[in-house]
Amino acid sequence: ATDAGPTVLSYAQSTHQYRLVEDATGLSNVTSLAGGPVLGLFTSGNMTPMYKPLVATAAGAGGPQTKCTPEDRGNQPDLSAMTKKSIELLDNPNGFFLQAESAMIDKQEHSSDICGAVGDLKELDETVAVALAYQDKHPDTLVVVTGDHAHSTQIVGGNLDDGRQLATVQTADGDPMTVAYSTNAVGSDHTGAQIRVAASGPQAANVTGVIDQTDLFATLLGRNPSTLPSTLPSTPTGT
Repeated sequence: ATDAGPTVLSYAQSTHQYRLVEDATGLSNVTSLAGGPVLGLFTSGNMTPMYKPLVATAAGAGGPQTKCTPEDRGNQPDLSAMTKKSIELLDNPNGFFLQAESAMIDKQEHSSDICGAVGDLKELDETVAVALAYQDKHPDTLVVVTGDHAHSTQIVGGNLDDGRQLATVQTADGDPMTVAYSTNAVGSDHTGAQIRVAASGPQAANVTGVIDQTDLFATLLGRNPSTLPSTLPSTPTGT
C-alpha cells in the first residue's frame, strides 16, 4: 500500500492504465502498446531460477560428474522472451531505450548457488543474442552489456584451501569446474574488482580500455560527434 491508500499496482492500473501480464501466455498475447503500457509481474517474489540450486560449502559441494539440472518454472517467461517482446512493443521510428537485467546472477551469488548463477548467466547470454539479432537488422542500435559490481566468485584449481566455500560442476565440455567463494563462511559479498563492459554499434568506440562506470550514461545519450563530419579539414603541407 502507498501513503495515499491504494496499492502501487492498483495505482498503476487505475491512474496510468497499465495492463497487467502475469504469465508467459499473457505476455505472448500482448501485441501493441496502443491499449496502454504493460506491467509484467510473473511472481510475488523472485522468479524461479533456470537450474535447481547447488550451494557451495566449506567441504565442497558437487563433484566432477555433477551437472546443473533444470528447475520447474511453471508458466514464467524467461528473460530473453521478455526482452524480445519488449523490443517488439517499443520499436518505433524515433528509437527507444531498453534495460534488461539478469538480476538473479547477483542473488544466487549472494547465496553461493553456483547452478543458480550459471543459469541466469545463460539467460543473459540468450538475451544478448536477442539484442544482437535486432541490431543485425537495425545497425543504428547500440548494445551495451555490463554489470554493476563484481562478486568474490572465482574459478579455482579445486583444492579445499582455495576458498572458504567451494562447489564443483561438470562443464559442457565434460571437464570439472570448481568455483570458490572467499568472503564469508556462508553466502558471498560484492567486491571492488573491475568488471567487463562490452558494446557493439554506434558509440561503441567510446567503450574501450578502462573507463569510469558512470561514463556509460553520456555514451548512451550519444556523445558528439557521433558521426564524422561530411568534409574533413585539408591536410597541412610541409614539415
